[in-house]
Amino acid sequence: MKLINPLQMIDWPIKKFLIIIFACQLLFLGSISLDFIGLKIPMIRPLICIIYLSFIPGILILRILKLHRLGSIKNLLYSTGLSLSLLMFMGFFMNMCYPAIGIKNPISTIMLTISVSFLVLLLSALCYLFDRNFSDFDSIFQNVVFSIPSLFLCLIPLLTIIGVYIMNLYNNNSLLLTVILLISSVIVLVILDFIPKNLYPLAIFVTSISLLFHSSLISMYITGWDIQFEYYEASKVINNSIWNPGIFSNINAMLSIVMIAPIYSILSNLSITWVFKIIYPAIFSLVPVGLYLIFKKQTDYKIAFMSVFFFMSVFTYYTEML
Repeated sequence: MKLINPLQMIDWPIKKFLIIIFACQLLFLGSISLDFIGLKIPMIRPLICIIYLSFIPGILILRILKLHRLGSIKNLLYSTGLSLSLLMFMGFFMNMCYPAIGIKNPISTIMLTISVSFLVLLLSALCYLFDRNFSDFDSIFQNVVFSIPSLFLCLIPLLTIIGVYIMNLYNNNSLLLTVILLISSVIVLVILDFIPKNLYPLAIFVTSISLLFHSSLISMYITGWDIQFEYYEASKVINNSIWNPGIFSNINAMLSIVMIAPIYSILSNLSITWVFKIIYPAIFSLVPVGLYLIFKKQTDYKIAFMSVFFFMSVFTYYTEML
């Protein structure tokens, strides 16, 4: 039995592709509308908005550029990078141009919702205009998705989140120590070929996000040095509903802080604290996957995996770089 591969959306027939995009658009608008009328369903709005903002704009741009047959991993990396870039410059454009036409609070829920929705609809129309004839339907085998190595790897991030919750609530780190042992065992399983090479990117991703979350989710507050200043600058944008580029600060000059964090926070209804503790580490966890693709071109599968695993195992990766 075969399953549809969602990471190959840009290769789908245009009709099926746009149906999924419009469904995501309706879910995005619906989740925000439910909050406005007082029907708040826990986790629904944050989950939908994070997926929507992180992938949909980038997927549309890839389709407009007719970049097909890239593979699942490149599709994931490129769509995420393009989505973040588009959100940064969209926020910058709104902040600079909207006040000129009388909109004094451009970085607000209503204006961001309207602008993002219009942008996605515009990109969807361009997709149909430029790339409506392409179709290369792809699928993934069910026995790969539900294989023992896949399920084992997917269990590690889940145990990490549960372990952090137990640590924060009961001050017991036993499960987190077990997770560290499981992460250590991944390298052994790769050497013994228990984990096949087509699952190496998944193994790298779950190792990466587990290491980052086991640090970032500890306590209910942000920890670190630079992040305190980043929190301050992003909070100012949210509180004022506008970014002041005239403030002298190297952090205030970074769109990744003064645009990405407020946009995610406002639309997903998450506090800036949890944007920095959840969303930013999740995005950063894709970096080792990209490194693996680069190293694989220069060496082979196993050496590339070992190299990336060494990069992640250095404590600077999941502390200082986090």
